[in-house]
Amino acid sequence: MNEFIDIYCERMGPGFWEEPLNAITNGAFLIAAGLLALGLRNSRDMPSWVLVGLLTAIGIGSFLFHTFATQWAALADVVPIIAFIVAAIVIALRRRFDLPWQAAALGGAGFLLAAPMVLGTPLATLIPNGSASYVPPLIVLVAIALGLAAQRSTYAWYFLAASGVFVVSLTLRTIDPTVCDAIPIGTHFGWHVLNAVTLYLIVRGLAPQQQTAH
Repeated sequence: MNEFIDIYCERMGPGFWEEPLNAITNGAFLIAAGLLALGLRNSRDMPSWVLVGLLTAIGIGSFLFHTFATQWAALADVVPIIAFIVAAIVIALRRRFDLPWQAAALGGAGFLLAAPMVLGTPLATLIPNGSASYVPPLIVLVAIALGLAAQRSTYAWYFLAASGVFVVSLTLRTIDPTVCDAIPIGTHFGWHVLNAVTLYLIVRGLAPQQQTAH
């Protein structure tokens, strides 16, 4: 018997298109990546291109998960997300807080080591649907936003805006299993759309601005 992962309202069975809205809305990540690539078309800024590539991989990986709904597809979904978070932290520490690359890399590694500890706290049981795993990235995002705001950096607003959008998107992800009776299609699709906006703002906030103007 084929086992499939069924954790969202929209999925009704093991078929490829059993989560059509959750699958299609992953196009938002590809649109965000396309807009960023357009702004970077004349740029050789490798950190920005790495983030654009990871953003594209997030869209593809999430599409695979919401269509195949298997363990390997879940891995394809999660790995690019983790890679994007770590890469963004490293680039932010280096580019916006002027840390040496070695120190910035240690910051990314520290996040990887510290973030899983959240899952062993009562917080993980209070926040349903695995959304507790996104609390550490939210904390880091807010910390970057506040740090830049304290410096009166012109880049602060990207991260402040990204923090606000991410709170809303994470809320939509979290409540999906609890609203199935009232909203049969669930709210997870909103997580995709708003999360794409969040990641777009983060990349804009980390890229050389003269190279991302549209």
